[in-house]
Amino acid sequence: MGRKSYDEGFENLQEAFEGMAETSIERVEWGVEAVRARDGDLAHRIITSDDEVDDLYIEVERRCTDLLALHQPVAGDLRYVTAVFKISTDLERIADLAVNLGEYTLRGGSTKIVEEVDVASLGDYALEMFREAIDAFRDGDIDRAVTVIQRDDEMDRRCEEMNNLLIDRLMRTEFGERGQEVAATVSTVLLAIRDLERMADHAVNISARTVYMVSSDRRFI
Repeated sequence: MGRKSYDEGFENLQEAFEGMAETSIERVEWGVEAVRARDGDLAHRIITSDDEVDDLYIEVERRCTDLLALHQPVAGDLRYVTAVFKISTDLERIADLAVNLGEYTLRGGSTKIVEEVDVASLGDYALEMFREAIDAFRDGDIDRAVTVIQRDDEMDRRCEEMNNLLIDRLMRTEFGERGQEVAATVSTVLLAIRDLERMADHAVNISARTVYMVSSDRRFI
């Protein structure tokens, strides 16, 4: 295999990865907006488009394995290919979590307890971390990647605060015949908070891979 073939394969991998990253970001944007606006149509769009991300994941994985098997890249190129191979899994899982947000939106439900918890703002924070993680990877920016990792503590704090608020309000309120409906709604919101926290965790994974790719520093892996 010649140099031209290798360069084409590497460029095709970069292109496939960029497509998957942008699509995954878009799905999270849709998910957060569906939650914010209680938009059932947007929620349906997220759910029905899940196969697109899965197909992109398969394509990225195939291009990675082809490069590794046929060209045996070394040094920085090898670190890039292995990072993309790992990060594509994070992107696929983030997109799956966005699908969950769509499903939670379709479950509906509305109580004063839930209205006090701004899940969409938590989604905005997770989305910011995700975007920053992808930008840091694109630019090979260690400082930016480390900043994303450091933001995870704040994400965890916000999730814990919202969880505690929901549970506290639920325990302090009597709903009579609406008890089951309220419990189901609260349970759905708790699941949404959990999934947004997991999105942020995947953003941290992407950032950790960026640090290793650029510097071979394993402290965040």
